Amino acid sequence: MLGSCITIKTGDDNGRREWVKPKACRFDARCAALRGIVALVAFSANAAFAITGGLDEPRASQSVLMLSARGMCSASIIAPRVLLTAAHCVSRGPTKVHWRDKSDARRLSMVGEIRARFPTADLALIRLTESLPEQYLPLTLTASTPSVGERVRLVGYGEAVQGKPATRGRLRSVEVSVVRPTWDLVWTDGAGKAGACAGDSGGPMLRMRQILAVTTSINGPCGTRQSLGILVSDHRSWIDETLVEWGAKATWDLSSP
Repeated sequence: MLGSCITIKTGDDNGRREWVKPKACRFDARCAALRGIVALVAFSANAAFAITGGLDEPRASQSVLMLSARGMCSASIIAPRVLLTAAHCVSRGPTKVHWRDKSDARRLSMVGEIRARFPTADLALIRLTESLPEQYLPLTLTASTPSVGERVRLVGYGEAVQGKPATRGRLRSVEVSVVRPTWDLVWTDGAGKAGACAGDSGGPMLRMRQILAVTTSINGPCGTRQSLGILVSDHRSWIDETLVEWGAKATWDLSSP
């Protein structure tokens, strides 16, 4: 397993948070190099807020939920009580997980623990104290990497119009092209018309309804610049090992696209 990780034990009404470095975490040269990349992304790019230029995505609401913690983010269900999101989404205060029951009433799930991948990567896993209702379905993760020109789908609850909070809170998606993949990161482009915006951080970049990456930032105004994601393939060991500790299991597609 590469890099370091941080545990946040949370879930009480006072929002108390304890940060713990698990014994299983360690550093290596590759991790040290990546920390520099992640720091550059975190401080030189805008946090990804919401889907601009996209369409409503009601089907994905079974697998993508909304988070709030002094701001809004998105998250993917990868096991009945485990969510995958961006680490910066859970670093702003007590995290709330929003979902709707069969009557469409708003509900909140209690967070039992958060495992953040910082500083190795802008990823985090959230363990809920109880499983989500059966209508919520975990997404499969893909262990393969994308190619230039491949079309992927960004999904999130962010703003449809930048700077207008009233346009967020509805799950939307948009198809964009991969323009620059690396061993850990992927840049996508919506031809200056579509992309991530405020509230989309932590949401998935999907290939055929499989999680290819987690949206983390944008390189300029919403929809006009490239959206950046962290590929999940390079963090498979960390995801699987964490879920084993939590008595859960993620599903991976190991085939090539």
